[in-house]
Amino acid sequence: MSLYYSECHYIIQYLIICGIMLRLDGTLYTTVFDPPLKKENGFSGLEKGAGILARVNGDYLLVRWPNGKEAKAKIIRREKINPNRPQHA
Repeated sequence: MSLYYSECHYIIQYLIICGIMLRLDGTLYTTVFDPPLKKENGFSGLEKGAGILARVNGDYLLVRWPNGKEAKAKIIRREKINPNRPQHA
């Protein structure tokens, strides 16, 4: 099982983290954490473009935060990204 370096596209900045969108190997994954991750447990927010380690395991995305904390998110959407098509900001 290998982890891949990926780029985080979006994360909600609150006391809890409900989900993330992550681009990995040409696919944009939309995920949710159930239960949500709590900032008090060491899961701080990420900024757009932050590098994190992640891998897909079936319907789940395993994510390692920059501080070493790990979390498992349910994949709710997969979208192939066309590198030649302009992306929305």
